[in-house]
Order: sequence, then C-alpha cells, then structure tokens
Amino acid sequence: MNTLILYMSHTGSAKKVAEMVKNIIGEACDLRDLSESGKTDLNPFGRIIIGGSVKMGKIQSAIQKFCQSHENELLQKEIGLYVCCMYEGETAQKQFDASYSSALRNHAKATLIAGGEFSFEKMNFMEKMIVKKVAKVSQSISMLKTDDIKNFAEKMKL
Repeated sequence: MNTLILYMSHTGSAKKVAEMVKNIIGEACDLRDLSESGKTDLNPFGRIIIGGSVKMGKIQSAIQKFCQSHENELLQKEIGLYVCCMYEGETAQKQFDASYSSALRNHAKATLIAGGEFSFEKMNFMEKMIVKKVAKVSQSISMLKTDDIKNFAEKMKL
C-alpha cells in the first residue's frame, strides 16, 4: 500500500519521527513537509500518516487546517496520527486530543505521542528564554521515544 507521511516540524523532532517511520515502512512511502508541499493530492495513497510538533500547547495550525479540510477524505483511508511534545501522561494526551478531531482519532489505525526535543541550536532567543524559565532546561535534550515510534511504524506497516 502506498503511504504518505505529512509532517510539520519547528525544530526537527517531528521530521525525525517521520523519517524513522518511513525507514520502517519502506519503499512505497512518500515523505512531505506540509509547510513546503502546497496542495497535496491524497488519491494515490491508501495510508496517510500525519504528525507535527506541539509548541506552547498546540500543534501547528496548518496541520489542523489540513486535517479539517481533508477530514472526509482521510476517513476513507488508513491513517496514523502523531505528535511530538515534551510532556508525559495526561498533559501529553490532552495536547494530542487537541491536535486532531475525535473522528480522526477514533478512525486512526495507530496513534503516537512520540516525546520530543529541545534543540537550543535551532531556537531563537525568546524560545530559549521561555524553555529555560518554564521547563527549567538550559541545553539541548532529546526525549524521543524510539521504541514507541518503532511500534507505531510497525503497526502502520501491517
């Protein structure tokens, strides 16, 4: 089955997850940055995976708009949904739930809260200051859940 992975990534975490998933799924997989792809034709794909990064509690608005405008079409496909965020547990789940409609979440073959990263070398001054103050982190850190990402990709591959 042809697979399309659509993602948006502020500092690279969601892109890393997309690339990991693509490597597991294999050849019939197309990877596209939603911020660069323009109009996307979903017809050639039987499987669509959508992911983005949570910043200040929200996923990129372009992902939400894409999902809203293509919801009926997505509900006819096999879909997987993921977010990258630095929270765990209930807070992470609330951020995931706020990112995608209940119809898409319920229809998804697999969902993933992939963890996240603070990449100081890719942040502007204000972002660094906010992370230092709120998260109490003063250097780059990765908390990507590689085992969960692999399990998500394997489930989508079946």
